[in-house]
Parts: sequence; C-alpha cells; structure tokens
Amino acid sequence: MKRLAALLLLAFAYLGPTPALAQFGGCLPGLCANKVVVCINSGHAAAFLARAGTLDGTHTTAYTNLLNSLDGHALSCKLDMLHVYATQNSTVALLNLISTNYAGTAHGSPAFTSDLGFTGGSAGNSTVYIDTGFNPSTAVSPNYTQNSAHLSGYTMTNAAPGFGDGGLIGASSGAGSRSSFLVPRSSAAVFRLTINGGVDTFAQSTRIGHYLGNRENVSSLTGYINGSSVVTGAGASGAAVQNNIYTLSANIDGTGNGDPNIVGMASIGSSLNGTDNTNFHNDVCTYMLAVGAVGSCP
Repeated sequence: MKRLAALLLLAFAYLGPTPALAQFGGCLPGLCANKVVVCINSGHAAAFLARAGTLDGTHTTAYTNLLNSLDGHALSCKLDMLHVYATQNSTVALLNLISTNYAGTAHGSPAFTSDLGFTGGSAGNSTVYIDTGFNPSTAVSPNYTQNSAHLSGYTMTNAAPGFGDGGLIGASSGAGSRSSFLVPRSSAAVFRLTINGGVDTFAQSTRIGHYLGNRENVSSLTGYINGSSVVTGAGASGAAVQNNIYTLSANIDGTGNGDPNIVGMASIGSSLNGTDNTNFHNDVCTYMLAVGAVGSCP
C-alpha cells in the first residue's frame, strides 16, 4: 500500500495539476501561498444569462454572441465592469455582464428606452446618474489600476450638454486632482478625456459613438473613437480616483455633472491595446446591431 501511494504521488508530480485546478493557478484555495489566480476567458455567457432571468430569443442570442466573442478575444478578464444599457428592460440593463459585482444603481429616475439605453439629466444635472459601485481606490484586485486603465461609453444621441460639459462616464476626487472621465464632445467641440490624470483632446463633430480613454503606462494615454485611435498624448498618471465612477454623468467629489444624452453601454477595466480596442468595439457594435440600437457599425 505504501508503495502504491508513493507511485501515485510520483505520477502526480510528473503529470502536474489536473485541469480542474487551472482556475486556481494549480492550487486549491488556501493551500498555496503567493499563487496568482488565473482568469479564464470562458463561460461568461452562461453565467450572465443565469443571472439575467427570462429574456427573449433576440437578446439571449445577442448576449451569448457578445460574451462568447469577448471571451474569444481574451477581453473578459480585462474588464471590471461592462454595463449594456441597450437591452430588453431596465433591470437587466443595470447588471454587470462580467461578474456579480458592480451592478449599477440608478439615481434620479433616468428615463429608459428599450434597446437604446438610459437618458442622462439636463445639462450639468447633479441628480440623474448611474452609480457603478466601482471605486478604483477600494476595489479588491481591480483590473483598473493607476498605470493600466480604461473607461468607455457608447453615446446614442447628439444632444449638447451645455454648461459644464457633462461627462459620459467618470469621477474625480480631491478637487479634481485625481480625475478619470470622458466628454464625447465638449462646448469647445472636442472629445476630452483624462484617465488617472493627464488630458487629451481631439476635434469631434458628434457625440454619437463608442468613446474610450486608455491609460497604457505612467506617462501616456490614448483616446479611441469607434475602436480607432484618434489621439495619444503625454500626461503623467496620478493616484487612482477615490470616488465611485458614475455613468450618464461624472462624479465630481460626490456631486454628479450630468449629460442629457442616451447612453447604451459603459465599461471599466485595464488598459486595452489597439487590437483590443478594435475587437471590443466590433463586439459591442455587433450586439447593438442585433438588438436594433444602431443601423450600422462605424
């Protein structure tokens, strides 16, 4: 018996851990010190649909294709939060497609339009917003960090925000010294972004589209529109913002700064490179096409 046990131990040592342990980096939880948990880019569709409850066939298929494609492009593990507001009902719209964390909480009763999204408040409105519950400074093991971070959002309409240049998504703390937010088109007719400090701008004629601000390292950030890079600039990073990130608005030290447009989706996560951005936009826009939120994908 002792000889058999020894042989089994030797075989295990030779063959390595079984596939069932892959999600724990080869170690059962609590048994191995300093092991990095390996994120698996698979299974997100089934997990989300189980949480979403009853959906019609169109939305079930659209979500399945979206999440399977994000898994296939190895993007799921780079996201902390993915809200898709352009969907069947407002309850499902507030769910995080990536995990059970960071479901949205709507404040100020933002109007909801099926398969389009939530409408922000009037220009500079401080009461209408969605709180993502994601605070970069308190989140546990976030993908979004000081020198690797992104925010994105899909604006479905082209209403001028007016005074204050309301944010599509973002937050600041310390009188704005720590800031991350996106303004698709400001009163100065530019796409304005800052991710953990630094500011980039790019001349823009419309607010409609998928906007993404990316912090790739300590010294630079890049703006993307519809999956394509439009501006890259120098801007040293600061510490991550210490307030919850809002959508339909920017959380300015606890006070919202709204935007009157309809928002169809929003995301928070780590840095996305050029290929990631192209894939991410195409995946999201394919979903938008499937549910009728857009007529074509730019």
